[in-house]
Amino acid sequence: GMPSDHESGSCEHAHDQKVTKPRKSKSPDQEDGSKSKSSKTDAPLRPRESTEKSGKKKGKSKKKEEISADDILAKIAQLEASSHVGAASTVMAAHAPPVVPSKNIGLHIPADLREKFLNQVKITAQHKREIDMHQAKIAQLQKDREDILEDIEKVEEKKQKLDDLCKQLQDRNKQILENVKDRGEDEQKERKLLSEKFSAKITEITKNMEEQQQERLKMASENDKLRLEIERMKDDIMAKEAEFNVQHKQKEDGVTKLHTKLQNVEGNARAKEQEFEEWKGDVEQQSGVIEELRGQLGTYSGRFEAFQGTLARSNPVFQSYKLDMDEISRRIRSLEHENAQLRLKTMKLDIAIVDLSEQRAKDIKRLSKCEAQNLELHNMAKLLSDERAALRVQDKN
Repeated sequence: GMPSDHESGSCEHAHDQKVTKPRKSKSPDQEDGSKSKSSKTDAPLRPRESTEKSGKKKGKSKKKEEISADDILAKIAQLEASSHVGAASTVMAAHAPPVVPSKNIGLHIPADLREKFLNQVKITAQHKREIDMHQAKIAQLQKDREDILEDIEKVEEKKQKLDDLCKQLQDRNKQILENVKDRGEDEQKERKLLSEKFSAKITEITKNMEEQQQERLKMASENDKLRLEIERMKDDIMAKEAEFNVQHKQKEDGVTKLHTKLQNVEGNARAKEQEFEEWKGDVEQQSGVIEELRGQLGTYSGRFEAFQGTLARSNPVFQSYKLDMDEISRRIRSLEHENAQLRLKTMKLDIAIVDLSEQRAKDIKRLSKCEAQNLELHNMAKLLSDERAALRVQDKN
């Protein structure tokens, strides 16, 4: 029942011709779809293509020690090729009965198991691509999260600076208000003290003027009295002179007595005149004092007018300070509005970070699921490899 050497050689020659026949490159999906239909013609070529693909993938993944799905497909294709070569040799035997598989006949894997395995390999590759995409997305999300954290730190720094600036402005505003209040109180006290001093001085000057007026009136009254007395004395003297002249004519003996009396009267008159001159000097001295007091009153009036001018000049300064305070208040309100906007932006960033964290947790769960499926496929591939090794040992025996 074994085929002859000539038949085996012709079969191998036909097999070599099939191998050297040029083929168009197909996509992985087309190759997987046509594996079951053209397994006899494509089987010898697949191991070489799969080996090249697996070599490239191993180079990209830094030559991992794990058995890839392409290696498993290549080895399965080799087994099928050897199986088809043995089958061709048996067909060439004329109506030969079925023979027991020898060491030249390989393992024949059922089509459903092979299709299922290929589907699992496709799913594994798809999961791997999805895992790579998710890892890229996770890396991008991590980068975005770091950028967001940097933006948040910058916003926090700006917020801290704005808070410090607001505190400084509030402290400065409070200090300025206290200084203005203290200055206003001091100026009010000074104005009140000056007003009291000025009122006291005016009262004192008025009182002195009234006293001096009373003294002047008193002296004028006394002067009137003296004048009347002098006039009366003059009338008396003139009357006495007339009487003396009459008596001189009538009585020469009483001339000496009358002359002496006249001298006494003249002495008294001179004394009265001297006293009148003294009173006149006092009146002139009092007039000088009045003029001096009037000059002091003019001086104090000038000082009061200067003080009023100083108060009038201080009003524009206070208005300018009030305008500066209003500007600072508007600036503080603007900073508070900007601070509120920054707080709102920070809240939005926190919400975005929470959403990214939830998406990252979902991606991690999905990645864990894909890793579990990948582990299951690796275990299945390991089982198939063990079975293939066992079958090889059995074929050798």
